[in-house]
Order: sequence, then structure tokens, then C-alpha cells
Amino acid sequence: MTVTDNNMGWKMSGRCGMKNTSVRRHIAMYIRVKRNKTTYFIQCDPTETTLSIKQKIQSLIDQPPSNQQLILLAKNNVSVILDDSKTLADQKVENDAVVALTLRKDDNEFEDVLISRPEDFMSSS
Repeated sequence: MTVTDNNMGWKMSGRCGMKNTSVRRHIAMYIRVKRNKTTYFIQCDPTETTLSIKQKIQSLIDQPPSNQQLILLAKNNVSVILDDSKTLADQKVENDAVVALTLRKDDNEFEDVLISRPEDFMSSS
């Protein structure tokens, strides 16, 4: 008996146990896409484009990629709007990066970035 998981590149056979059958692949990573009080954890690959990430988000929020804007929130307080045609690696998006999601409003402008932080919910005594 043989069971194959094509997504992970692992193959299990009755006699040999598990062995990796994948050809050299990029390591998957996660990004945290935040909008208001909601966080989406998106599994992706550094070679994926921003447009590909927006298509994944579309399946979660039912908004087309053209109505989404993704903004990389860098640790040095510099925000960069991600370009749909560039890869995550090209734009220096790393594993566990925080990316803000804004949506297009009725006036055709994108909404402001509003992300709740954990400290917003802590009471100060």
C-alpha cells in the first residue's frame, strides 16, 4: 500500500515508512494579513506574487484583488504598498511578516490602515 501527499511532497509506503519525494522546493512561509481586528494567516511561498496572495484573500473575504491593497508593515515604522506583479521575495516580505489589508471604498479610494494591537485591549491600572 502506498499513500502520497502531493501538497507536501511526502510518500508513505507500507514497508519503508516516510520518505521525501519532492524535488528541491522553496520552503513555505506564513504572513499575517491584518484588517481592523481580524488576522488571516496565509501560507505562501517567497516566489508568489502579491496578486497571488490577493487571490487567496479573495476566497476568504469575497473581495476581488482589484479592491484590495496590501501594505507591508516594516519594523522600522516604514510602510510599503506591495506591487501586484512582484514576488514576496522581491519586496522583502519575510516569514511571519505583518501585512495590512485595506479595501477600496465607494469613492474609489482605499480605506485607512486600522489595525488593533494587543496593547489596545489591555487595561492600564
